[in-house]
Amino acid sequence: KQWYQRRVAITAGHKSKDGFVSAVIPSLQYAELEAKGKICPRFVYAMPKDSGGFDMIYSEIHQHRISFTSLETFKALQSAAPPLLELFHYVDFQKTKDIVLMRGAYKTHLTPGEAVFLVNQLQMYYRLDPERFKLVRTF
Repeated sequence: KQWYQRRVAITAGHKSKDGFVSAVIPSLQYAELEAKGKICPRFVYAMPKDSGGFDMIYSEIHQHRISFTSLETFKALQSAAPPLLELFHYVDFQKTKDIVLMRGAYKTHLTPGEAVFLVNQLQMYYRLDPERFKLVRTF
């Protein structure tokens, strides 16, 4: 759990000026995320604002891509809503090296900390906490 979060945070810190996050994910952890994403591909996260309150962020998992966009923008534009953060998972080394590479690109509307927050929330709800995944299933 912490290894994954720490790796994402460290890498995002090095790439933050470019608007990228990346991580190396153990194959079994990615397989769990992928399986649950097929069951429940959509979810909404509450992302705290520095000024107080929350931004509601809609996410959708499709094959090896996960996109996050503002819920308000998604309601208005549906599938044409531009992503704030897009995660791409590269499974080329999944069988041979037992890892999956993740690369994410985020827009200037997000800070590096917010991008890492969303990646960590994805892990928390879909993989790390069975009680939270029950909320995803209910959604």
